[in-house]
Amino acid sequence: MIAIFYNKNSLKDTLAITLNDNKVISEKNSDNYIIGYNDKNEVSYINIFDFSSYMDLEPGFIKLTSNLASTIKKLTNIDLFEYINCNDFKIGLVTSCEPIEGTHLHLCKVDIHSQQLQIVCGAKNVRPNLKVVVATIGSILPNGTFIKPGELLGHKSFGMLCSARELNIVNSNFNNIGIIELPDDAKIGLSFDDVFTKQSQF
Repeated sequence: MIAIFYNKNSLKDTLAITLNDNKVISEKNSDNYIIGYNDKNEVSYINIFDFSSYMDLEPGFIKLTSNLASTIKKLTNIDLFEYINCNDFKIGLVTSCEPIEGTHLHLCKVDIHSQQLQIVCGAKNVRPNLKVVVATIGSILPNGTFIKPGELLGHKSFGMLCSARELNIVNSNFNNIGIIELPDDAKIGLSFDDVFTKQSQF
């Protein structure tokens, strides 16, 4: 599992990488990065400073590419491809969407091809037959939040329907209000990366 976020205007021009949510018990410091380790001596996070001096990236949620992974490995000696979970963010189809009485929430059934998920969603624009971005169990949002099974008002929820803001996507053609609405031809079950890298087409 991996989440990468870049903000050129943040303190020390930092590339922030989250690998797991385990408690950090030790850190390795250098002039240009900090690596946090958990009690199993596994990497939990990496912060690389002054990253614009190594690569030119747009701010926001970053896709891991071979070039980016190679740069990070040269700096930290850590291969991020060892941490990838390819089932994190999927294209899904909302097949049903029922209001939860007395709340702004909806109980949704979402098809991600490999399985049908029950997800509680509070977005105003959620509705049946909408193509969406689904953060499945085990996903990591750019702010470091891990998606785990949950329960709201007695309804179990197994994932999250994502907005552009929650994925830190900026300067895109995705809607900025509510959850992302994908085009009708987006293929259910594919990685969101397949759409994200082509978003300028929409």
